[in-house]
Amino acid sequence: MGEDRRAFAGFADPSENWVKLPKAIYENLDRFETMAEMKVVLYVLRHTWGYGDDWKAISTDEIARGRKRKDGSRIDAGTGMNNQQVRDGTQRAVDHGWLRVWHDASDQGRQVKYYMLARQDVAQTPPGEEVMPTLTGDENHTGGDEDHPWMKIIQGGDENHSRGGMKIIQGGDENHPSYIDRSLDRSLDRSPDTQLSGEGGENGSVPASGSESGDPFFGQTRTAWYGYNGRRQRAKQDVHAASKVGLSPRDLVALADKLAEIHHLKPLIDAGDDGALSKMQQLAVLLAGSPFGIDTADKIDALYASWRARYNKGMVAPYANSLASYASSLVQDGRLTDGDIDDGPGGSVVADGPRTKAMRERQQQQAALLPALPSGDVEF
Repeated sequence: MGEDRRAFAGFADPSENWVKLPKAIYENLDRFETMAEMKVVLYVLRHTWGYGDDWKAISTDEIARGRKRKDGSRIDAGTGMNNQQVRDGTQRAVDHGWLRVWHDASDQGRQVKYYMLARQDVAQTPPGEEVMPTLTGDENHTGGDEDHPWMKIIQGGDENHSRGGMKIIQGGDENHPSYIDRSLDRSLDRSPDTQLSGEGGENGSVPASGSESGDPFFGQTRTAWYGYNGRRQRAKQDVHAASKVGLSPRDLVALADKLAEIHHLKPLIDAGDDGALSKMQQLAVLLAGSPFGIDTADKIDALYASWRARYNKGMVAPYANSLASYASSLVQDGRLTDGDIDDGPGGSVVADGPRTKAMRERQQQQAALLPALPSGDVEF
């Protein structure tokens, strides 16, 4: 018998090239009714939590044959199923509580699905009733109406301060343009080849990070930066949101570059992953805004060092929004003021505030119930 072309060649060294898998997967294997259901869940996990994201837009074709890069090439081979099997597997995964799926019907010419792993700590909403937001607005443009229920705020805040100094809303359509579209169409030059800040080389080129002149927009021209409509919209919203918290385009890129380095996302961004880049830019805006004030690369380094010293148990990169959550706990404990962290004299860690102390006590109680692990082993 000839060699099976689908035979697995074996795993590489587990010290790299792996994604953490929640133990809940192993503990609930019996709940998967079909292989298609399991494949869809594992693929969504790989491309959300595996990239440090909570949700991601993925097409049926991409789940079947692999996610696409901007040049059309495939990141991976997908699940190997046909489109109908993917749809069946997705429906079962939603029905059985593994996934949440949102349909963005705002553009009738391009139906977009957003996938998210179901979470116990996030309110469950039936698929089709809302879409994960991507655009930023202000307190005067904070949500939808009965005619546009997909316009929803999901990020908290009080009437004066949304989280990180901004609120998140979904954009509009051609008849109801979003706040971002309307304000930026007035404030930004629509010419595709002009520089982002009045600096740079010929034809609007922007030098790469570290250059002596211009904004270091990853060495791209404005044409390349905005590209097709979706990229242009995302670039505009990130630059505008940054300006709302006092960041110039140069500042935004410097902070996003530092965060990408910390989250180990620079190779993906260099390869053209717009989602990873936008995620880091949005996190940069969040940390720079009120009440955090973490608006320099040095302050981000200090936050990362403090996070690692206090919570990191073997991991190198923070997961998802870990840094933002940690910064929030520092503010509530009175240890973060205008971006500066109070770690006590000589750099020693000061006593925990009430919120952090309670959290650490719960973690210690939970750890006491678990069997001891061999030295060096780290579990999800």
